[in-house]
Amino acid sequence: MNEINIGLVGIGSVSGSLIEGLAYYKENKTEAGLIVPKIKNTELGDIYIATKSELMRERISA
Repeated sequence: MNEINIGLVGIGSVSGSLIEGLAYYKENKTEAGLIVPKIKNTELGDIYIATKSELMRERISA
């Protein structure tokens, strides 16, 4: 297993879609809809969101 930890800065709709997509494919254990489900020895289950932050104060909800 090749674990990949990623950090996201500026959480917008694209980052949100990435997070939702990772969660969906981890929960459902399906490859339907993925163009490349595995790259060498790395699969979706090996990708983790290590940290995320927003730079604009207006976008942070209380």
